[in-house]
Parts: sequence; C-alpha cells; structure tokens
Amino acid sequence: MIAALILFGVCEAAAQQRSAIAGLEEHAEYRELIAREGALVRSADSLAASVASLRARLRTDTLERAAISADIVRMEEEGFGIRGDMARLASRINTIEQEWILANLSVPRTDTPPGDGEGRPATIESFLTPEQRAELQAARRAEAGIPRLVDEYRRGHAIAASLARAYASAASQPEADSLLALLNESKAAGERLAARIGGEWGAIFDSKSYIYNLLADKQNRSDMLARFEEGMERLREERPRWSEQGTPESVVDYALQKRMLTEYEIVLAGEQGDDAAADSLRAVLAGLPGPAGLAGLGPVTIRERSFLDYADMATGGAGPYNASNPIPEVAVWPRGIIWRVLVGNFSGRQSPSIFRGARPLAVARGDDGRFRYFAGGFPTDSLAAAAVEQLRRAGFRAPAPVVWMDGVYIDPAADDGARIYRIEVWGTDELPGAVREATAGAEATDVVRGPEGFIVAPLDGATAVRLRSALEEARRDNPDVAARLSKIPE
Repeated sequence: MIAALILFGVCEAAAQQRSAIAGLEEHAEYRELIAREGALVRSADSLAASVASLRARLRTDTLERAAISADIVRMEEEGFGIRGDMARLASRINTIEQEWILANLSVPRTDTPPGDGEGRPATIESFLTPEQRAELQAARRAEAGIPRLVDEYRRGHAIAASLARAYASAASQPEADSLLALLNESKAAGERLAARIGGEWGAIFDSKSYIYNLLADKQNRSDMLARFEEGMERLREERPRWSEQGTPESVVDYALQKRMLTEYEIVLAGEQGDDAAADSLRAVLAGLPGPAGLAGLGPVTIRERSFLDYADMATGGAGPYNASNPIPEVAVWPRGIIWRVLVGNFSGRQSPSIFRGARPLAVARGDDGRFRYFAGGFPTDSLAAAAVEQLRRAGFRAPAPVVWMDGVYIDPAADDGARIYRIEVWGTDELPGAVREATAGAEATDVVRGPEGFIVAPLDGATAVRLRSALEEARRDNPDVAARLSKIPE
C-alpha cells in the first residue's frame, strides 16, 4: 500500500508534466530541466509498471516471496528518490517561469511609459526605477529558496516527532536522557529555522507587496489596489483557522501570503491574455499547502519520564548483603520523587549484619564524610512513614523518612528552616490550587512568571517537600503539569 501511494504520487506529478511556455525556447537551463523532467516521467511510468507486476507475482509465487518483497522495497526507495527529484526540478522550473512571466507581464489600461513610442504593451519592470527593479528581482530570486526551507522544517519536525516517540518508549534513564537531549537540540533547530523563514519571507512579501501596490497606484488601478486589500483582509480572517494546530506563525504566513500573491499574479497574467503564464502560476498555486498540509507541524510535546526504582521493604533473616554482595551506592534520579528511610548515620562503612536483615539497602557518603544507610524506596511519605514503624518494631532505634526530589536530598527532620529551595512549574497557564495551599503561611514566598512557566521561591525544606508532593499529586488530574525542585544557586 505504501509503495502504491508513493508511486501514485510520482505518476500523478508525471501526468502533470508541463510543456515549455512561449518565450523561454532559448533559455538553456530551462530546456535542460524540461528534458530531465521528461526522463523522470518515463522512469516513474516504468517503475509503476514494474511494481504492479511484482505485486501480482507476490500473490501467487510463494517460493520467491522474500526476493520479490525485497525488490518491492528497493523500488519503494527508488520511488522516493524520483519523487524528490521531480519536486526539486518542479521548484526550479516554476522559479524560471515565474521570473520570466513577471518580468514580461503587460500592465493593461495605462499610458505608454516614457521612452517607448512604438505602442508595445508596457511591462511591469518598465515602470520601475533601477533600484526598484533590483529589489523585485532580488525578491524573486530569494523566493525560490523559501519552499526548500519549509521542506527542511517539515523534515526536522518529523525527526523531532520520531525522537519524541522513541523517548516515550525508552527502556532506561540513560537512553531516555540521550534521546531527550537530541530532541531538545532538534526542537531548537526547528525554532531557529522557523525564525529564518519568517525573516526571509517577510522581506520578500514586503518587497513584492510594495512593488505591486506602487504599480497599481501609478496606473490609477484602484481596482487592483482594492483586490490587494481584499486579499490582505482574507489573510486576517483565515489566519486563525490555519494556525489552530500550533503551526509556527512564519510557516502559516508563508502559506497564506504566497497563495495571495500568486492569485494576484494570475489575475495580472489573465488581463494580459497570457494563458501559458496563468497556467504556470495556477500550477504553483495548486502546489501550495492548505490548512490540511500544515496539520501536524505544531509543537512536539512529551511527558517527561522518570525511571525511579521503588521497592517495598522487608526485615528479618540474614539479608542478601555480604562481602561478595555489598550494600550498593544509593541511586539518585534527576526527576521524580522517591522516599527512603534513614536507618543509620556512621563515621565509617558498616557490616551488613547490623541491619537486622532489612532490604533493600543503599549507602551514600555525605559532604561531611559520614556514611548514611537507607532502606526501601517509596513514592509517598505515607508509605515511608509505615516503613518507619515497621523498622521500629524490628528493633531500629531512630529510623527517619528522607526524600530525594528531582535529585535533591532533603531530610525533613534535620531541616533548619533555611529558605534555599525553589520549584519551577510548567505545562499550565494557571498555578494549581496545590501551590496556594502548600505555601499558605510560608514566609515571603514569591511566585514569578517566567518564559516557560512559574517559579515559586524561596522555600524552606518542609514547605518545598509539601509543595513538590502536592504538585506530583496534581499531575493525576492534569498530566501536562510538570514541576522540578532545585536548590537556589549560592
């Protein structure tokens, strides 16, 4: 089915192969491009016939099915190549035709410009100063590059979407982190490209609009001035519908404004009676994307993943740890919340035998050089509190719940009230009610709106833990809400 669609697209384009327009018979590059397009048409026809034959064999020749399938796949790839070559040829052919057409369009209902006393139709460029002609020609040359930039944006967007899908199915934190870095780079490149499209196309549109309106004004063509203004009004009316899926403004502006200018140029060609020129411009118009063609180019969004390894706790027995299987270093994840129970704080490493069979265990050496041992791994403080009671019953003297929030370690019992934390919240236009509830009564806590969301700071340890936990709970109602706790840089 995919191959059929690819080849249909190639053959459909081939069926629309153009004839050379009058006036360009001596243009060497144009003649060569038309000839190459014809060769591609013949290749596409041959390829379509070969695939149809292979698909017929695939249904009946079971012994050669693998080889036939491989040939079809090879031809699919060849079909993609032909389609791309034809698109590039068509873009360059259209550019040459438009440059010639617009340079030779007559301006009807006008006096002959100074210097032409032979009564020939006046061309557009004959009414322009050298500087204005240079501006128009530069705009035409630059215009040919915009479709390539838009195609590049589409390819980059497809890559970003593919990375987002891969990120959503990543099996480990390192794999997810690597994919997320690539995704962020891809999205940043897309933003830069969208800005480039906006800048370059904006200059082109302004130049061509200025020249066309200048010509209409010089010739007292109030009807053409009105037509242009009506086109601009349609743009303003249609823009919301074209933008509703979040496609970048620059891409939407190009699609709408290029359509409007091409429609205007078709009218100019029609008034001159140049049917070939009008047909070429109509082919350009037919190839421009509509709202459906821009669908799927909106922001690539993801739900940030965490690979926290929660583990229920058990006590009693010999336990799994010994000299050949030592207590592992505590695992710290950069995102998410995991509670553990602090079961000991020592000046040196301890034998696993002193921990009464508690498992799983982990150890971390603090900035003060002391070794802290932790048991279990829990998503909530209530589960950690239950584990504390279990450890007390097992004979531990002072087990205490502690938490890692987005990689930051907080021991609520040891918190000295220093307001050294902040929480960023994004994925929502309004702060969840959990923020107001968790920070109620907190001393001089500010909420600042940043470029990507909100920042709540400064916070003491207890308030930070309460707020971050409440935001994690709020994600159940709105999965788009995301939050990250961090220490305020000194």
